[in-house]
Amino acid sequence: MNARSWPVGTADPALRAPEPGPRHLDPELLGRWKTTLEAWQAPQASLVALDRLRDPQTLVVVTGQQPGIWGGPMYNLHKAATAVALAERLGAASGRPAAAVFWVQGEDTDWGEVGWGALPGPGLAVFRHRWTPPPVPSRHWIGSARITFPPEAAEALGPWAGHPGIGWPPPGEPAELSAVFGRFLLHAFGGRGLLPLDGRWAELRRAGAPLWERYVPRHHEVAQAVQERGAALGGSEPPLDAAAGDHGLFLLEGEQRLPVDPETWEAEVRAALECGQPERLAPSVLLRCVLQDHLLGSAAHVVGHGEAAYLKQLEPVYERLEVRPPARVPRLRATLVPQGVLPEGDLEAAITDPEAWIAAQAGRRVPAEAAAALESVREAVEAGLGRLDRATGAKDVAQIADAARRKMLSQIHRVQETLDRRSRQDLYQEAPMLRNLSEFLRPRRGDQERGLSAALWTLLHRDAAPGVLLEAARTHLDAVAEGSLRHLAVVGGHV
Repeated sequence: MNARSWPVGTADPALRAPEPGPRHLDPELLGRWKTTLEAWQAPQASLVALDRLRDPQTLVVVTGQQPGIWGGPMYNLHKAATAVALAERLGAASGRPAAAVFWVQGEDTDWGEVGWGALPGPGLAVFRHRWTPPPVPSRHWIGSARITFPPEAAEALGPWAGHPGIGWPPPGEPAELSAVFGRFLLHAFGGRGLLPLDGRWAELRRAGAPLWERYVPRHHEVAQAVQERGAALGGSEPPLDAAAGDHGLFLLEGEQRLPVDPETWEAEVRAALECGQPERLAPSVLLRCVLQDHLLGSAAHVVGHGEAAYLKQLEPVYERLEVRPPARVPRLRATLVPQGVLPEGDLEAAITDPEAWIAAQAGRRVPAEAAAALESVREAVEAGLGRLDRATGAKDVAQIADAARRKMLSQIHRVQETLDRRSRQDLYQEAPMLRNLSEFLRPRRGDQERGLSAALWTLLHRDAAPGVLLEAARTHLDAVAEGSLRHLAVVGGHV
């Protein structure tokens, strides 16, 4: 892997192997998991890793995200790679078996967050598509959405359109989003034992019944504690507001969350538990991670920056429901740069502000004599009108001179803009990909790993993508072990 990095923060360097918490995986849940992995054509390494979960000494590293089109945002793979690399690291350090689990949050209901894809074509021009109208009703699980590949995307993706590393079956064939995403993760890291888990399974909710029994009588107390912890964190707004903290369980009607009625919510939740129907209860953002760690006995949880803040606010929930929280480990942060597009010494500057970097490159192409002449004109205008102002001392003359100064400087600025535009055109003619570089590195002025789809790894690195990703994740964890968070620029691959 060819990569450069720069610091973006500090990290807790404690990556020693922690003790696993109690695990609550019953045979029914393990059976469903195995059946699904086989349906998703999981490699043997993943099935072996599933068997390891029966051993209470196995260290589980967990991460998760909603299923996404073309793998969802790039950081989905950054989370998965970090979890796999961390499981290998903890296992080697402790001499214990270890496994990495990815909780596919197909039980989420926010289609607007996941219903898009964005990938570059050969010249780095970004192709975007949003699946509208939503293929599932309001408040319905997104993982059950069946959508088709947009034909116009085939031109952008070329022969890779149906490749498993793109996260989509052949164009025109409808597919269920959670299943496509699970297969995508297995293609990347199933050979390293990654275990995707589908959050829609009824077996998960049934296995959570003991947790719900502890939560319901204390839900007012839990809500108050969460609000107090949020206020203690500081900042303008806590990660979880009062509404998110009040009701940790949704009632389900099939695959659809029912709206919460505060007047009847507790009675309806109690009735579902008393009738032996815990599968009708789905955890909200307040309890999903608590359920995850209750079931898996997670030793470590790979998280993004925003998740770390919200999990900090959830500490009272873990305490009151007697669930052991795992160590929180930050995920890999990385930007992909095709080989030959940027000088290695300019990577940080170009990724941080690509527009400013391109402007600087174009500026160097303005003829030195023209730039000097224009600056000389600007200085002469300022100096000459300044002398006039001082020589007369008349207010009316000063006003006219100031108006003249503004007009002349405006025209000088137009000349400068024309020189810059011509030099930028020359730059793009010499290096055509630079025309699209800014949107590729900082899509819509945001981070690449949030604005482009994870399948970019496959487009650039082909079948070597999983190995390059794991190497980047190991480099990231080495830095974390030293107390540093770094942003990696991974250079290479096919354009």
